[in-house]
Amino acid sequence: MNEQSSAAREIAQRVENLAHDSEVDAHAAIRIEQTATELAQVAQGLSGLTGRFRIS
Repeated sequence: MNEQSSAAREIAQRVENLAHDSEVDAHAAIRIEQTATELAQVAQGLSGLTGRFRIS
């Protein structure tokens, strides 16, 4: 019975760790998406600015 309790605790701890890691990954994915959107906006702005220049 002691081994079962120990194994159950270990499994529960691993499940908790996985849940925590998944939450961290989800937050990172959201931040990456936000950063990608910001970079796309900057690129669009730069494209607009460079479109004004002409080489003669």
